[in-house]
Amino acid sequence: MALLAGVADGTVDAIATDHAPHSSERKLVPFDQAAPGLIGLETALSMGLAAVEADVLPIAALIGALSTRPAAIIGEARSLARGSTADLVVFDPAARWRVDRSTIESASTNSPLLGMTVSGVVRLTIADGRVTYRA
Repeated sequence: MALLAGVADGTVDAIATDHAPHSSERKLVPFDQAAPGLIGLETALSMGLAAVEADVLPIAALIGALSTRPAAIIGEARSLARGSTADLVVFDPAARWRVDRSTIESASTNSPLLGMTVSGVVRLTIADGRVTYRA
């Protein structure tokens, strides 16, 4: 809750994922021998939207922490202004999807969210002016 409060008030600049798509063989071992990390890129938006739905985080703070603020940290500007190169994600915050092995695009499915139904379906991504994903 403190981390979400930090995102909400701007103390925390960015939300990032340690997207670690390890094979099953590297995860299905005793805990102290397992490769660290899990996949998170595909579920980060949905987890943030859960905080928005719970009225813990304003949507503008979530979007900023996932997009423009991380870009600014590495010295890149992001804008929807005319003439700017398009870098954007189009998503439906009300649409729901089930996190399971058939819906995950990653090379791995090591997620504690398997089996959960979450909000926030990405419909389109554009990076550097090119469509990189279309649902």
